[in-house]
Amino acid sequence: MKKLFFCFIVFLFSISVFPGAKNYSLVALNPTCGNSVVVEVWVDNADDLLAVQWTINFDNTVYSYSSYELGPILSGWMAAVNPQPNYVNFAAISANPIPFGAGTQLLAKFTFNTLSTVCDGTGTVFQLRNVLWSSSTETDVSGNDYDLNLTVSCPPNPPISVPANPSPSDGSTNQPLSLTLNWDDSSGANSYDVYFGTTSPPPYLGTTNLSQYDVSGLSSNTQYFWYVVASNTGNSCPSLTGPIWSFTTQTVCMPIAYGFDLNNDKLVWFDLSTPGTLNVIGSISGLDQPFAADFIGNDYSKIYAIDMGTNAFVTYSTADASKTSLGTSTPNASAPYWTGMAEVGGTVYAISTNCSDTSYLYTIDPTNGTPTVIGSNAISCPINLGATPTGDLYTLDIITDNIYKINPTNASATLVGNVGFDAKYAQGMEFDIDNCTMYLAAYNNTTSQGELRTLNLLTGSSTLIGTFQGGVEIDGLSIVSCVGPQPPSSFTLLSPSNGSTNIPFTNVLLDWSDSTNADYYNLYFGSTSPPPLYQTGITTSQYTIAGPLGSLTTYYWYVEAVNGCGVVQSSEWSFTTQGGGTVDLSYDHSTFIDSCATGGAGDADGSIDPGEDVYLTIYLT
Repeated sequence: MKKLFFCFIVFLFSISVFPGAKNYSLVALNPTCGNSVVVEVWVDNADDLLAVQWTINFDNTVYSYSSYELGPILSGWMAAVNPQPNYVNFAAISANPIPFGAGTQLLAKFTFNTLSTVCDGTGTVFQLRNVLWSSSTETDVSGNDYDLNLTVSCPPNPPISVPANPSPSDGSTNQPLSLTLNWDDSSGANSYDVYFGTTSPPPYLGTTNLSQYDVSGLSSNTQYFWYVVASNTGNSCPSLTGPIWSFTTQTVCMPIAYGFDLNNDKLVWFDLSTPGTLNVIGSISGLDQPFAADFIGNDYSKIYAIDMGTNAFVTYSTADASKTSLGTSTPNASAPYWTGMAEVGGTVYAISTNCSDTSYLYTIDPTNGTPTVIGSNAISCPINLGATPTGDLYTLDIITDNIYKINPTNASATLVGNVGFDAKYAQGMEFDIDNCTMYLAAYNNTTSQGELRTLNLLTGSSTLIGTFQGGVEIDGLSIVSCVGPQPPSSFTLLSPSNGSTNIPFTNVLLDWSDSTNADYYNLYFGSTSPPPLYQTGITTSQYTIAGPLGSLTTYYWYVEAVNGCGVVQSSEWSFTTQGGGTVDLSYDHSTFIDSCATGGAGDADGSIDPGEDVYLTIYLT
């Protein structure tokens, strides 16, 4: 955008004494701001006026006025008005003089729009012809010119226009996190004050002489408000404020996680892809033991936690680590240690244990921390708790190093599998719904290092992502989501085609298209509709039915695509197997069961003799 600049009017007026002791003066209005110049003619008189003609010229050039307006004296007394392109004649009624009385009086105003093109710095001459009359002496000065000087150094600045045509457009969405605020140049302006922020009206941001302003570091999926005040620092034109505009930024997901550095008593955040860099938010008390912690809902301004040592239900600010007490969470006395918390669908779950033979699952009131027992199980030492968007709960037993799936309705536990490393001490667990992955803030006793791992919820095995900075122990793992659950995408069955016939009895290949985001597939197959579950945990988009299948039998099948964020089911298809064909039978006559042969009574010689009847029964399956 170009830098704006304008030249300015400077006006002076002088007073001349006319015959008849009349003092006339000119005054230029709007000399620095406006689209025109208004010239006022004033008289300070001791006499009366009979008739007058005015002609105004600038730099010896007569400009046409666009309009005129009589002052109160002339408008009340003048009868004859003869407007001409460049001048106006006035005449008194019946040649009677116009009594002015004492004081200065406004005779008329002339508006010149054409002066906006004049910028020559030369003088201006006002020419006057009039007839003066008094009670004792009438003076005719017709034909005489009397000059009044009005200096105009430049045409007036145009008035400042209201800022308009914003970019980003008002109400727009999906805007980048760094962008340029832009608007049309405001005529007459050479400076802009920009107001910008997440509240309306927004606060002052800065000043620029360009009709644009760069902003960066904006928050994801956030509405911003802004407006512009246009002004001219070199003249008297008033500033003009534009309307308040708004836009919303795009959703950009940064894989950010929070946790408590238990070695250094700090609340930290880190990128899930680079756990080797920890960013300190603030300090927590060395007495705090926030092992059970999580975000609740989409509020990422604070982490909710239960302190294992005091049972205090608190929050920690993700801005400065400041702690706020909300209530008390008292566990069952037989399982006194709080070790994990997870929220899903607005329900907050927590787990406590005695790290021996008893553990309890609870729901927690997020307003005051009051626990409600769901049930108990015999997991030895469940050290954490994670929840998927589908409501499945998982925990790691650090005594057996096994991952368990916990039923959220009754706390019953099902073994998933071994985690694959020697887990000890604090271990945080959290599900990232943006990539449908369960993360484990682990402590590996073999390497004496804190590690970030991902969990396979089908097998229980874990995969190392990286070691935490300094190998510190991280607990209370809490992950920010900005996209939301990403369940598997829809997919289609491919073959055998739906309703097909004459399918072989054996080695039938069932094939389907890939489902994006799927962790594995479940196959439902059988001769009834709907078919029963046939195979789970299939990791490719096809499966072979070995058989043998029944002859001329219709089979039904469908597939589920599964990940931690959800399950997507295909449509149900069917096919029919082929019928019976030629069967090659051979008999070597070497063995048979004589009791099966019928013939002569009491035949039991172990041979088939002429005249005996032999019956063979053949079974086809």
